[in-house]
Amino acid sequence: MNPEVNYLEIDDSYENNDRLRRAFNLRRNEGVYLSDIDGEGVALDEDFYRIQVTDQALRVVVELEFDHAMGDLDLFLFEQKGVI
Repeated sequence: MNPEVNYLEIDDSYENNDRLRRAFNLRRNEGVYLSDIDGEGVALDEDFYRIQVTDQALRVVVELEFDHAMGDLDLFLFEQKGVI
């Protein structure tokens, strides 16, 4: 007998950020882990977050932590008008 694992699907506190125009604004939280703002992010659907990067910035550093057994994550950076 194999027990079934049922995960309760509860989204995070950053919703409704499922579209670019509804991105959760992180501009005032540079250098702060998302989990320290309002809890961990949950990847049940596409999520968008807004950051500000100046023309002088040499790099953007993003750290993603997840369990490979639960699936995969993709990260894309878009400019303000939605271009990758």
